[in-house]
Amino acid sequence: MRISWKTLLHWYFIFLINIIFIICPTRLRADAFSEEEIKIDLPGGRSISGSYICADPEKPTCVLVAGSGRANRNGVLASNTGPLRDLAINLKNKGIGSLRFDKSQLNSSSGRQYDCSIELVGKEIKECICFLENSKAICINHIGIIGHSEGGLAALEVALVNKVAFVITLNSPGLDGEEFIKNQIVITATNQKSTQNEIDNELKFIDRVFFLIKNGQSRQKIRQNLESLEFPIARDPWGWSTLYKEKLFDFYTSDEYRSLVQFRTTSIIKHVECPILAIYSSEDTQVDPVANLKSFENSFLNKQSSKTLIVENAGHFLANRVSDKAIDQKSILLWKNCTLNHNVVDVIISWLGKVSF
Repeated sequence: MRISWKTLLHWYFIFLINIIFIICPTRLRADAFSEEEIKIDLPGGRSISGSYICADPEKPTCVLVAGSGRANRNGVLASNTGPLRDLAINLKNKGIGSLRFDKSQLNSSSGRQYDCSIELVGKEIKECICFLENSKAICINHIGIIGHSEGGLAALEVALVNKVAFVITLNSPGLDGEEFIKNQIVITATNQKSTQNEIDNELKFIDRVFFLIKNGQSRQKIRQNLESLEFPIARDPWGWSTLYKEKLFDFYTSDEYRSLVQFRTTSIIKHVECPILAIYSSEDTQVDPVANLKSFENSFLNKQSSKTLIVENAGHFLANRVSDKAIDQKSILLWKNCTLNHNVVDVIISWLGKVSF
């Protein structure tokens, strides 16, 4: 069958229209939230990998820092999405850039599982800041840090000795390490309906852990000492199985736990010169929003640009409480069927708009 040149021309124009009005806009929409995968090499054979979103060069760029343990760049245990990624996308919508990273022992990064002290995370934040400072697409005076939970402590430590534009903490300890841990134990045990005697036994046990850590005992010595003690009942959700005991031994002897015990939050807050925004969630069952917020306020002294507040209907991982009640804790840690509480986003964007850089 012979096709006329008019028919060919007709289909050619249809093809062009598809390219211009369908394919191109789709590509632009995808690029609007595109993330650049980065890798930063560190001394000692370590490396950290992360996701970089470049935004308006006249607006801030944030290093987003996940919480303790195995939380990845997105703020959860094992997911390619999560509260920090949701936050990054919402910030991008307002022209604010971000870099979030996997701590050096996670995912494609290299390192040992229990190396992740607050000080080490702080060093990795500084490497991320150096990466941003070498970028020509942003203003180096507009780089700040947003840290979730224990990641907020690392952010404060970095801001203490390095010039950053601002620090935002999300459900981070405001109490000093030992006091925070004891407060957390009481909250957890109370939620588990433990008796006062059980709580007292657990606090005695943890005092022994503190004593060993402050006396500079090695991991092996701490472990040997703890093995000889009777474990408190209040922390016994599975009948003190061998597996659970092993996890606790690993935790109590880790660099991460040691650094938390010895962390002096209140002193650091007093001496950080940049503006600080401390956000807490009303429904947080892991970090007491009232006690830790009060500690921040007491440490702010005369920092007029610093602020604290409690966001309603949000849990520890910043999910909407509606989602929190509908699903179990495991689903939250994997960020399944969860949505970021948009009050958190609104507060951050509003506050950054008032901060002078």
